[in-house]
Amino acid sequence: FPEWIFSGFVLLVIFLINYLSVRSYGETEYWLSIIKVVTIIVFLIVGFMIIFGIMGGQGPIGLKNFHYKKAPFVGGFPSILTVFLVAGMSFQGTELVGITAGESATPEKSVPKAIHSTFWRILLFYILSIFVMACILPYTDKNLLSSNVQDVAMSPFTIVFKRAGMAAAASVMNAVILTAVISAANSGLYASTRMLFSQAREGYAWKIFGYVNKRGIPIYALLGTMVVSCLAYLTQFIGPEAYNYLIGASGLCGFRICASGGPLLRRDIRLAN
Repeated sequence: FPEWIFSGFVLLVIFLINYLSVRSYGETEYWLSIIKVVTIIVFLIVGFMIIFGIMGGQGPIGLKNFHYKKAPFVGGFPSILTVFLVAGMSFQGTELVGITAGESATPEKSVPKAIHSTFWRILLFYILSIFVMACILPYTDKNLLSSNVQDVAMSPFTIVFKRAGMAAAASVMNAVILTAVISAANSGLYASTRMLFSQAREGYAWKIFGYVNKRGIPIYALLGTMVVSCLAYLTQFIGPEAYNYLIGASGLCGFRICASGGPLLRRDIRLAN
């Protein structure tokens, strides 16, 4: 099945979700997030059972893969810097707390609650997941990402479920990863639209992007963001290297946003109050 057709269909659906109302965006993100949260919790349970030898049939694994051959710092300091770009791209999303403050019914309650829970979300969904994968999978696993993008076989999450002898769960994991990607695109479109809208209201972008329709949607900012989204969509016809450039650009921009996120978030909370 041609990838560009599926990608175009998803792009259209995401646009319609954001076009209808903020509520449709929120409801979509709510259910997609539940799928991710439940899956990660199941993954962590299965992963620790493999580490302690309860599942997988290989006995306790422990931390032996942490010092397997050149692990844990394969490639030295340059490789660590390279990983930072991918990590920066993957980590983005926590700044949405500040962006959504303006459309929250009770920001003085919901925003601090969301910020306080962010630490535990990072610990659970990022740190523990990476720890489990590092314990179970050696960096030399043939199914992991290699120097050639075309050689990618499957996600580390999927490999872990296969190691546990849960082939059906591995297939389900691929579907869950797909919903996670769609969720990231959905929230990215929402966030980009609101940032362009705010820039227009503050005089940093064309005034037309500051217009809001009867449903409370900054429609022209949404359309402007969709133009950029379509340009990113077209990069798939250039070649696999275009994807790497997009990751690099997104990662660097993410670090810039995180660096300025504190003052911006405090300002958004003051405005909301």
